[in-house]
Amino acid sequence: MPYKSGNTWNGYTWKSITGGQLPPLVNGCVPFSPSSGGILTAADVDTTLDIYDLTRSDVFCALIVGTNTIAGNAFENCTELTTITFSAGLTEIANNAFQGCVNLTSKTNTGGIQTIGSNAFRNTKIEKANFPNVKNIGSGAFANNGFLKSATLPEVKIIANEPIFWNCPSFESLTLGETPPEITGGGELFGGDSDAEASKAENVTLHVPENMKSVYEATTFFAEAGFLAIVQKNTLRINTIILKKGTLNINAKGND
Repeated sequence: MPYKSGNTWNGYTWKSITGGQLPPLVNGCVPFSPSSGGILTAADVDTTLDIYDLTRSDVFCALIVGTNTIAGNAFENCTELTTITFSAGLTEIANNAFQGCVNLTSKTNTGGIQTIGSNAFRNTKIEKANFPNVKNIGSGAFANNGFLKSATLPEVKIIANEPIFWNCPSFESLTLGETPPEITGGGELFGGDSDAEASKAENVTLHVPENMKSVYEATTFFAEAGFLAIVQKNTLRINTIILKKGTLNINAKGND
């Protein structure tokens, strides 16, 4: 049942600009359109319907719909936000979009995102930055996160010069693609305000595709970064299959 203006639910008081009923939750999340600045009355719409006024602290779980871009500062300092689900059409997360969402731990449906702006996920609690199709990442995009352990960015081409993993002391695994990305301006990936807070290349294993280790080692930035190790994916190749009555023998070889 939809929630009406003035009702209290889970400690939150819902307020309406236009009157009437507020939208139902979808899979436990509020359907939110950052491009229109408010909550939508349906989970998947092409045009903005009635808009409802919620304070930043009221946004605890957002289903992002009806937009290709999450605007800059759209969810900045939404301290109660823990979960976000992106629509399939979303391609860009602008600067500071989720900065200061100190309880944000979960994000899903990241496959369409191609651009992540500066400080977009700064000071959150996400543990894995998995963005399979992102091409460009801005400065400090994942900085100030003591919980971040890994990032998978196989299609990234350009990373801004200020460290995107600044003050991420738990960071230990980075997966990149066939082409070493450009780190603009001779910048860095790691660092921190103090030794205890810093992310360090010496603690990070760099994972690259099969047969690409030598390419990364020949690229100045990655050769001199001081990674704990550069490891290429192990591919299992089946050389021969011998079929006998009642028996299947497979001779396989793994490439390092």
